[in-house]
Amino acid sequence: EVSKFINHCNEIKAATVATKDGGYLSIVKTAPESASGADK
Repeated sequence: EVSKFINHCNEIKAATVATKDGGYLSIVKTAPESASGADK
């Protein structure tokens, strides 16, 4: 239970940082193939 909560908090922190970086995390979660392709 506690580890699940910690993981959830870490995901929220990562999502917040990604939103500041232009929502990169959302793009990766929605379309990992196109995101990794555009990375090159």
